Amino acid sequence: MAFPLFIVSFNVLVFVLAVIYGHGQGDVFHYFQEGRLITFWSSFQLVAIAVYCWIIHERDRLRHSGPVWSSGSLIWALMALGFLFLAFDETLMIHENADFKIHEILDIPETNLTDRLDDFIVLFYGLAGFYFMWRFRSGLTPYLAVARKLVVPGILIFLAMVAADVLTNRRDIILDENLHNMLSLLEEATKIAAECLLLLGAYQSWKLSCSRSIT
Repeated sequence: MAFPLFIVSFNVLVFVLAVIYGHGQGDVFHYFQEGRLITFWSSFQLVAIAVYCWIIHERDRLRHSGPVWSSGSLIWALMALGFLFLAFDETLMIHENADFKIHEILDIPETNLTDRLDDFIVLFYGLAGFYFMWRFRSGLTPYLAVARKLVVPGILIFLAMVAADVLTNRRDIILDENLHNMLSLLEEATKIAAECLLLLGAYQSWKLSCSRSIT
């Protein structure tokens, strides 16, 4: 079985089984809660993306002399570190704990708006990533075909995930319980889908990097 088909199929399988077994236990979100199945699967995918990015960095680095910060491979090293950080964030709840700390340090009450600070921190992660990709875009130029097919859709799905997270953070915008639950599941689905597409993008970029090293 080809790797892309395997990854897509496995992601679908993990998500469906999490919903089915959670429903069987009386809580469809059981396996989506922190420290459970989806958390660790998500973290695994992020680590896999980071590994592919670092390998591409190493391969591209060998083609250029001079300091690393002047070569196009730098962006791949930055992305590797970024995705590795996200993997730790997923399991250690870094942005959620940052939300609590901000409330504590600034001594501000939790409101409908401030309770969504963790969602905006995730958005900040994404915006920071977009900035560095644009700033060091020369290192991504050889991989534009892959970016258009997989990475750009992954980024769009990530933005949809943030939007769904903001809407479902608490039941103050979406008042209908069924719709709220559907959007909450959509948020989890978009997170897994975005990671899946970014992993496939990193994999395809790695294959392209291998072919470039041969020629």
